[in-house]
Amino acid sequence: MTRPRESLIGRVLWDEYPTLAGTIFETSYRRAVETGEMVEFEAWFEPLASWFSVRAYPSEPGLAIYFHNVTAQREAREQARVSDERFRLVARATSDAIWDWNFATGRIWWSEGIGTLFGYPA
Repeated sequence: MTRPRESLIGRVLWDEYPTLAGTIFETSYRRAVETGEMVEFEAWFEPLASWFSVRAYPSEPGLAIYFHNVTAQREAREQARVSDERFRLVARATSDAIWDWNFATGRIWWSEGIGTLFGYPA
């Protein structure tokens, strides 16, 4: 499915990738052409089983479209979200006092166990 850009320059996108019809790709590209403004979005592209950050810039001959594969970044964010959720569930399940101090922001987070052990609300 990957093709060199030379084979796409000057071609009609819908002829080259008919499966894009009705997707965020089509609606965003059409919006860019209609408004004359750059559009930016992230979307899953099934044929390559990957997430892409996409920027489409209207120009006189058509659209200049730039893709950046962000699959690894999306997977890392999802793993961090799951890990954070698991940590919060464990912290809620224990009566131990757990705290975290973010030195960069000065923000302190306390688990609900602080109230159980010391009688003070977090």
